This record gives sequence, C-alpha cells and structure tokens, in this order.
Amino acid sequence: WRDSLVDLSHDFMDLTSSEYQILSTLVTPDDYTNPIKKNHSVAYLENELLPASSLLHDKISFYIRYTVTWRDTQGKAIRTSSNLITLLSVLLVLEVLVLGFILSFLVETILIKPIIEVRNTLDKLKEGIILKKRIRRSDEIGAIERAVNGLADRVDEMSEFALQVGQRNFDQSFEPLSDKDKLGHALLSMRTDLKKTI
Repeated sequence: WRDSLVDLSHDFMDLTSSEYQILSTLVTPDDYTNPIKKNHSVAYLENELLPASSLLHDKISFYIRYTVTWRDTQGKAIRTSSNLITLLSVLLVLEVLVLGFILSFLVETILIKPIIEVRNTLDKLKEGIILKKRIRRSDEIGAIERAVNGLADRVDEMSEFALQVGQRNFDQSFEPLSDKDKLGHALLSMRTDLKKTI
C-alpha cells in the first residue's frame, strides 16, 4: 500500500509538472491567440496530459477497489475470528460448568457422602444402636470406616461382656484395650465386685 501510494504520488507530481508546461506556454492573452502556442498546447494536452490523467485515474480507481476489497476481506476475517472467539468462549464456559458439576458430583460421592455415613453411624452408636459399614475403600475414608467399625465391634463386645456378667457368667473372657481403657477397666472392676458379693 505504501509503495502504491508513493507511485501514485509520483505520477500525480509528474502530471502536475506536465500541466505546468502548458501553463508556462500560455501565460498572456496573446499566447491564446498565437496558433503555434495554441496548437502546441492542444497537442501536448491530447497526447500527453489526457492519457497520463486517464492512466492516473485508472490507477487510483484500481487502488480504491483494491483497498475496498481488502477491507471487506479483512472485515470478514475479523467477523469470522470474532464469531470463533465467541464460540470458543461459550464452549469454555460450558466446559468449566460441566467440569464444575463433575467435580461437585465426585466430591459429593467420594468425600462428603461417606463422611456423612460415618457420622450417622457414630450418631447411632451414641444412641446405643450398633451398625457396621461395609468397607470398599483403602484410602483415608476407608481407614475412618474401619476405625468406626472397630469401635462398633468394641462396643458390641463390651455390651456382650456386661450382659454375661449380669447373668452371673463371670468366666466370660474380656481384656481392656490398654492401660488407659477406662471403660474396659471399669467393666472388669464391676465383674470383680459382683463376684465378691456372691
């Protein structure tokens, strides 16, 4: 484009300098009545200036058509790019939403639901209802479920021991979990005290 404009500018300057030759030939009113100067100027106008003007006009028209075509092509490309960017943005938003729903579902299924089930099991255990959960996992949630099942087993074992002692079956085997197992030691102490009363 810049080169084309430079060429058009040079052609226009050449045409202007050619026009200046006619103007320098026909300076006074007498020059217009002088047949030699007049015929020379007319010939120069017809043979030089008009073809150069026509050629310059054609170049300018071509340049304008070319720039309009280029502008339309670029406008279409920009519109296509804009539509593509809009489509990609919508797809990205949809992808983020779908991933959000999938992650939410996975977090709900993998983390929250098992923790709620463990909490419900502990709540039932608080009420004296012993429930055991089937363990399907080997991760941290599975370890928590195993610990809760172990606690349920221990409560079940203690309740069975207390029931046997209450029925005067003092030979029931029972061991506290550790030296700090207060409930286990209390049950053993209860059995010992009941034995003494018989």
